[in-house]
Amino acid sequence: MRALLLLPALALVACGDSSEASRDNDPDTDDDFATETVRSVRDAISDDADGFDLATEVPGRRVETITTTDGGLDFGLTDEVLWSSLSEATRAEALADMESETKDEEGLGGAIARAVTGAVAEGLSTVVTVPLDRVRDLRFEDGRLVIDMADGEPSPFETTKSDDEPMLSQFAPADAQRLADAFSKLRR
Repeated sequence: MRALLLLPALALVACGDSSEASRDNDPDTDDDFATETVRSVRDAISDDADGFDLATEVPGRRVETITTTDGGLDFGLTDEVLWSSLSEATRAEALADMESETKDEEGLGGAIARAVTGAVAEGLSTVVTVPLDRVRDLRFEDGRLVIDMADGEPSPFETTKSDDEPMLSQFAPADAQRLADAFSKLRR
């Protein structure tokens, strides 16, 4: 997901502003810095959103959810949107790794670590959505999900990759067919 690929760069930007915000090592100032960093990350990701929307929760009533065969990404359907996000297992693993690496940080380094961890946690929980009124068709064809957009443009999910492979071809056939069938049933 292109939006999630922005996180490493945004973490560096967040660190660059930290010296002023946490100069006193005041916990309240550090919390303000973390909140502002999260807001900056969310704004930067939103600015790059081309053809999709970003949310912190999946909008609508969930109809079907499938996970890539490697367990890294979830892709689903609600009564309002098609959506994708990192899987819960992937988010948990990334946060555990970050917390392990920063658990002994104190002072300015600790403030930066907490702010960046908070910002990255927010980014990791980002859900990429496309409203259903923009999707003409979703089907399983030739071993992959195919999404036809109402405007004839490529689906925003078309360029989403996991391990350098297109996400739309990384689902078990039965799961992909189940999602396509749920889309067809919902559209009737």
